[in-house]
Amino acid sequence: MRKYFNLLIVMMAVASHALASDLFVCSSSSHQVLQFDGHTGKGMGPFTSIANPTGMSFQSLVDFMGVSGDLFVCSSSSHQVFRFDGQTGDALGPFCSVPNPTGLAFGSSGDVFVCSSTSHQVLRFDGQTGDALGPFCSVANPTDLVFGPSGDLFVCSGSSHQVLRFDGQTGESMGAFCFVANPTGLTFGPTGDLYVCSSTSHQVLHFDGQTGDDMGPFCSVANPADLAFGPTDNLFVSSITSHQILQFDGQTGDDMGPFCFVANPGSLVFKIKSPACDADINNDGMVDVSDVLSVISNWGSCKGCPEDIDQDGIVDVSDLLIVVANWGPCE
Repeated sequence: MRKYFNLLIVMMAVASHALASDLFVCSSSSHQVLQFDGHTGKGMGPFTSIANPTGMSFQSLVDFMGVSGDLFVCSSSSHQVFRFDGQTGDALGPFCSVPNPTGLAFGSSGDVFVCSSTSHQVLRFDGQTGDALGPFCSVANPTDLVFGPSGDLFVCSGSSHQVLRFDGQTGESMGAFCFVANPTGLTFGPTGDLYVCSSTSHQVLHFDGQTGDDMGPFCSVANPADLAFGPTDNLFVSSITSHQILQFDGQTGDDMGPFCFVANPGSLVFKIKSPACDADINNDGMVDVSDVLSVISNWGSCKGCPEDIDQDGIVDVSDLLIVVANWGPCE
């Protein structure tokens, strides 16, 4: 009986690996958003179809450990942002209209902020209805944007070769934060520093997240388009030239090789799953005693295993508390 129980635990752990964060990548050649396993890079097929996808972001539903809702994608051909079901990829229709949208991000209030390279503005829309709330700030040829740890908005300007900083509440200009030759994508890392793709230098550049001080090149990538830190804090960068998503050590910048192949990759994003679903170790739709037993059976050092829900490399009381806190149906 004990042997059977141990086998069952192993089977549950294998099944729950599907709960790991997945990677989503825009392909301008196939006019699709493609989905990949966020740990292995295994292709999971097209998630949805959209004409000339550029920027995209999952709607954030809650703050605790992160939960991703629906997917919002810019279409440069249709001059619209489209909304897709975050679970199925089903089209939910146009969300808002933007002249040549290139990137989007959700603010702390839940509103959507979209770069418009035609109007040279970042436009703001109600995050629930899509109603236009007017221009938020002006940027010459904006290519991408991200909200920083302080809540301020950082925007790449392709014309001025700068990352510009704006007050995240008012849109008031706070000046140039750093200089980057042809910046295309940007993100903040786990330590709060800023990382920016430079298509001219074929590098990802590293800047102090507080001061904007140049900390030098972080890694080299042929024609980088966008970047994101993954579930294990490694850096993933889309390379238009090589048609690959490349993986780099998030601490050192050491090249870890190709992660997956995508024809003309652009924007990429990791989907953050609900802690309730992550706590459903056996993926049966319920967080219950079987999940508690799975955590207990894998107690201790267990980097990368599904029972390590908070992904700190150790299965311990913090993981057990997450299971207890999300007791009941997985939503």
